[in-house]
Formats: sequence, structure tokens, C-alpha cells
Amino acid sequence: MRVSFLTQVQLEIGDELWLEFPTHNTIYQIWDNYLGFTAADLTFGVKSLGCLELSLNLISDTRMNCYLIPGNQASTPALSAFIKVQILKQILVNNLVQFWIPEILLPTYMSLSFKYGSY
Repeated sequence: MRVSFLTQVQLEIGDELWLEFPTHNTIYQIWDNYLGFTAADLTFGVKSLGCLELSLNLISDTRMNCYLIPGNQASTPALSAFIKVQILKQILVNNLVQFWIPEILLPTYMSLSFKYGSY
């Protein structure tokens, strides 16, 4: 999945980006708790992801630190899954940040209606 945004504030070393993936909307499951991974993929409750910057290495000069924190759709209320990205370089205002999150499973339920057949 591609993530792209224009910074509205200056990001400092040590800041974090948290991307939320709701697992349930009280009627249907939306995103998978593990976003397509499994509990066996976790180490100490998180999964390190191989995120990759698509721009000018604004987040880090080397490898991005990008982690999955799984959700729990069975809890009340349902807990969202999160992806946490650590900022390892200062990013000034009005910079386009772009990165890729690999192997994410798309939502199992979409709120779009499709009709098939002739009308």
C-alpha cells in the first residue's frame, strides 16, 4: 500500500507517524487484525515491516522503522490495527513524504455496492 502526504508541521527526530486501520464498524469486519500477517509473525507483540521510502529518504537515511501493532475486532469496542513509523530525520514543512507498506491485506468488507446484470 502506498502512503503519501504533504507535511503540515515540521517533524522532528523521534516523532512517530501512526496509521490507523479500523478492524470493525460494529456491523462488519473491515481490516484484518493483523493486516494479512499472522500472530506467529509477531515478535513481542509487533511485526517489523519492510517499508520503503519512495521519495528522497526524508524519514531515514537508511532503513525505515515501520511496525504493525495488531488490532482486536472481538473486543468491545473493537481495537484498530496500527502501523507505526519512526521519524529518524527532521522533515521540514511542505515536504512530500511517500512510502510503501508491503504485503498489506486489503479490507475484507467494503461499503460499496455493486450491481451486476442488465438493466
